[in-house]
Amino acid sequence: MNQNTTWISTVPRTGSMWTTNVVREIYKYSKKNVLPMIQLKNKNDWLNLFQKAYLDYNLNNHYVLKVHVFLDLNIPRSKVITNIRNPYDVCASYYQFMNCDLNLAISVALDILKMQNHYEKFNKENLFVIRYEEIEELSIELILELSKFLNVSLNESEAESILEKFSRENVNIIIANNDKALSDKLSKELEIDPKKIVNLGKNNYRSFDPDTGFQTGHISERKTGEWKLYFSEHEIEQIIENIDNTALKLGYSSERK
Repeated sequence: MNQNTTWISTVPRTGSMWTTNVVREIYKYSKKNVLPMIQLKNKNDWLNLFQKAYLDYNLNNHYVLKVHVFLDLNIPRSKVITNIRNPYDVCASYYQFMNCDLNLAISVALDILKMQNHYEKFNKENLFVIRYEEIEELSIELILELSKFLNVSLNESEAESILEKFSRENVNIIIANNDKALSDKLSKELEIDPKKIVNLGKNNYRSFDPDTGFQTGHISERKTGEWKLYFSEHEIEQIIENIDNTALKLGYSSERK
C-alpha cells in the first residue's frame, strides 16, 4: 500500500509525545526524511499535513503525525499507534496540565475506552498498542518491538540509544532548559520566538520545544496511582462514579471502597 505515514492517535496525557519522538527517531535510523521537521501545535495542521503525505510518493519521506482524534478505519497509506493509560491517572494529569473543568477531564479519560474499541476494528497488521506502564518501565524490548512494527531494523545498541535520549531524566532536562530560556527572555522583555511557546493568554506562556514538542509541565512529578492528590473528597467520589467501569474494562483495578 506504499505506507508512508505513521499516526500516533491517542487520548491526551497517555504518553503520546514520547511515542511520537521515539517513532521519529526509529525512522531516522532507516535514513528516512522524517516529516514534519518540527513539531506542530494545532490539530488541524497535523490533519492537513496528511493531504500532502497522501500524495507524496517520494520513498525517502516518512510522515509521523500525532493527533488526539479518531481516525477513519480505512485511512490509506497509514499505520496507527495508540496508547492506553489508567483513566484515573489520565483524568488527574489532564486536569492538572490543562487547568480545566473536572467534567472535561473526566470526559477525556472516558475517551480511552472509546478509542480502544474504535481501533479494535482496525487492520491488526497496521496497529500497535502501547500501555503507559511500558513507557514508564522503558525497556529495550519495547523499542525493538516498535521498530519491527515499523519495518525498521535496529540493533540493541541503537535501541538503547533511543531509550536514553528520551528517558524521563533527559526529557525533563529539555523542558527545564526551555523553561529557563523563556523565563530569561520574559524577565528581560526580549522578543519571544512564537515557534518556541504555547500562548495560553495574556502574559501566560508555556515553553515549547520545536524539535520534540515537549512543553512546560509535560512531565508530572506525580507518580502513577497518586491521582487523588489533586482532588477533594467530593471530586474523588464524582470521578470514581464516572470512571470506575471504564478502568475495569481497560484492565485496571477498581477504586470503589
